[in-house]
Amino acid sequence: MNDKKLDQIISELNAIKKLLIVLLQNQDVQSGTIAKALGITIGRVSQLVPTRKNKKQGEVTNG
Repeated sequence: MNDKKLDQIISELNAIKKLLIVLLQNQDVQSGTIAKALGITIGRVSQLVPTRKNKKQGEVTNG
């Protein structure tokens, strides 16, 4: 296998990992549990799949 093919495989596997993390978060699995299963820190989970929702453009907040 060449480097280009390996890079494509790695990219696809990372995308699958992110989708699975989102699925687990939607099922209310705590980030700490996900991090422990992956052998990474909670911060890294947050970097991979941020849970913060972005404000819609033009949305006004109270405060």
